[in-house]
Amino acid sequence: MDESVTALLPRLLGRPRGGAAVGVPGAIAEFTCVEGEPVAAEAGGATWHSLRTARGAARVDVDGARPLAWQAPAGRDHWLTGLAFCLPTTLAVSAPRTVLTELGPDHDALDPARRDDVRFDLGLGIDHVEMSVRSGDPEVVGALRAACGVPVLAADSPAMAVIKAASPHRILTSRLARVEVYQPIPSRSRGERTPPGPHTHLLPFLLAHRRSHAPELPVPPGHRACFELFLVDDDAAELAPALLRRHGSPAFDDEARRASRALRRGLRPDDYPAPRSALRERALRVTLRQQATARTGDTELVASWRARFDPPPRRLPGH
Repeated sequence: MDESVTALLPRLLGRPRGGAAVGVPGAIAEFTCVEGEPVAAEAGGATWHSLRTARGAARVDVDGARPLAWQAPAGRDHWLTGLAFCLPTTLAVSAPRTVLTELGPDHDALDPARRDDVRFDLGLGIDHVEMSVRSGDPEVVGALRAACGVPVLAADSPAMAVIKAASPHRILTSRLARVEVYQPIPSRSRGERTPPGPHTHLLPFLLAHRRSHAPELPVPPGHRACFELFLVDDDAAELAPALLRRHGSPAFDDEARRASRALRRGLRPDDYPAPRSALRERALRVTLRQQATARTGDTELVASWRARFDPPPRRLPGH
């Protein structure tokens, strides 16, 4: 593993913003620390790190992983910067469970006090990520045991109602990482929002697409993204250029450079050949947003490029 990447792990893993994630579209755990809260940290070599707070915990070991730097548009004027750690599919996947399954005591719990608690695989059928819950409450354990053998998202399964009411610890694991979330699940009926710090999302309508990764990640063929870091603010501004050059997509970098050169020459947007792929289109849109934010060039020219290549989404009638 590149030392320039492993050196970033302790710096980025516990950021109050940004943070880390394990999951797929529709089933994901995100780990961030909250400013000022106590953090128990451990390290075992350059690639192994663990953090634990009262809200959740994360452990990663990216030895042997392939880092992949990426950027993508977000919202109207912003962009995301991330670093995904990928493994060959043959190393990343295992036979997934498709029904709620009791796994027994969670001897690998990052909180030592929870290693006798019982863990249940939700059986979401994802081949490189496992989502599970853990509880030491006899009533919760009994209710989940009674629901085993049925898909957790099936209409006749009582499991989700139990999980939403009890908020057991949620755990997502891959070959490279484990994220545990201890905070309660927010209640939509009570108008609660996702809390700061570690949290999970389980969204059946997204999970139904069966995507192994978000579309903005240019994961190489034959690989799975098993762990992600997100960079924001000063971290993104300082680290993204070098990471993208060394570990990003050559096509993304080529399009970004091509667009920057054209803007410096004052080329009009109608004279610029449109990107030939979704990846190159994202590179162009990110470049234009960065140019607009920096305000160092011809702002009217950049605005005309954005009108052509990064227009606001169309509003549907009645909205």
